[in-house]
Amino acid sequence: MIYVGKNENKSLIFLLALNLTWMMDTRSYGILFTFQGLLILLFIFAIFSHYKVRLEDSLTYEVYVFGLRIYRKVISSKQITQIRFIRIGWAKKGAVVVIRKAFNIRLYDVKPISLFVDLQSFAKKNNINIRKTKDYEILEK
Repeated sequence: MIYVGKNENKSLIFLLALNLTWMMDTRSYGILFTFQGLLILLFIFAIFSHYKVRLEDSLTYEVYVFGLRIYRKVISSKQITQIRFIRIGWAKKGAVVVIRKAFNIRLYDVKPISLFVDLQSFAKKNNINIRKTKDYEILEK
C-alpha cells in the first residue's frame, strides 16, 4: 500500500510572506539579495514537497517536489535496525526508521494513518526492534 505524507505548510507560508515583504521593503542588493532569493526558493520547494512510503517486502521512500520525484530509497529489512514510534505535537503519531549506515527516515502526518499498524507488523515479521515512547502509547489507547 502507498502512504502519502505532507509537510506543515502554514508556518512555511508565513515565513515566505515575511521574507518577501522584507525583501521588497529593504531594497537590498548584492549578496543579501541573492541570499533572500535562495531562501524564498527553498521555502517554495518545501511548500510544494511531499513524500510517499510503500511497504512490501522492503520499505520504499520517495520525495516529490512539484510532482517530480527527486529522491528514491529502497530499504531492505536487513538495513533497518530499529523503528521508533513517537508522538508529534498534541495528537499525531509518527515513526522514525533507523537505518544502518544511512540517514534516519522520519514519517509523520501520513494518510492513511494505518501506516503505523502496518509498520509494526512489518517489524514483527522481519524481527526488527520496536521502541515506543510513553507518549505514543497514550495515543494508542
